[in-house]
Amino acid sequence: MRRLSGWGGYGRQWKLGVSLVALLAAHKDRASLRHDATQLQALLLSYSVSVPPASDSSPSLHGRRRPPPAPMSFSPGVNDPSGASVIQEQRDRWARKRSRVARELVLTEQRYCQQLELVNTYFVEILKAKETLRPSVVESVFSSIKAIHSVNQSLLVHVENGYLGRGFEQFCPQLPHYNVYVDNMYDARKVLAAQLKKNRGFRRYKALQEARPEFRDCKLEDLLNLPAQRIHQYKHYLQDLTETTSPEDPEFQQLSGAARAVSEVSCRIQDNARSHQNHLQLLRVQRLLKGRRTKVLAP
Repeated sequence: MRRLSGWGGYGRQWKLGVSLVALLAAHKDRASLRHDATQLQALLLSYSVSVPPASDSSPSLHGRRRPPPAPMSFSPGVNDPSGASVIQEQRDRWARKRSRVARELVLTEQRYCQQLELVNTYFVEILKAKETLRPSVVESVFSSIKAIHSVNQSLLVHVENGYLGRGFEQFCPQLPHYNVYVDNMYDARKVLAAQLKKNRGFRRYKALQEARPEFRDCKLEDLLNLPAQRIHQYKHYLQDLTETTSPEDPEFQQLSGAARAVSEVSCRIQDNARSHQNHLQLLRVQRLLKGRRTKVLAP
């Protein structure tokens, strides 16, 4: 077989390439390509290049037929290193976010339980013991906050030990304590404001307790709003935890169920807030119309 060497060889190779391109561009289908196989072989032999005869399935160097090409797939498979890497990176991001949310949940839960303990220790228990307020008034102002404190102490133990799903699964059956509290919240504010206005002893006692360093300049009114605020925080925490937990994880069902239960209480709080605002608006309108004659205009 001759070699194409030197500048002449390069020129002949270039002519060979042009001829091959022209021949392949001329055929319209596989039948025409077979028809031009003889011309293709003659052209290649003239340049001392040997090729196998044209056919649909050319034999390999070992005499066996070549297998058909494998179909191309763009989905990441088991043996696709790039796809596996992308999936692993996404799992790592979920794990980091879940760890961050869990850590924030524990820290805020610790602070929340400390604040509830301040209310129960320095207000509920002492006020009952000193009888600064009547027991019925104490019940009206503080409602079920003592039961809420007990429930959340149990939840704190679970989340501190990493049992998020189990902790919220046991927490949700105790949500009626929160329902009682949020339903009474606006009446409690009204009773508290009335006592501060007419009860000088209670007013002095409240200021004395709020001056303690443990309160960190928090007022009793602010602390009494914490249970409702905490429910909204639980809603977001549980949504983030559910989104970053695999459905195959046993905690997934526990967290998703808790998210639904807490969302119902959150909606209850929002409905109560809207009803309270509507009631205040009605009272403002009644005060404006008090003592005035109203004239209804026909449409």
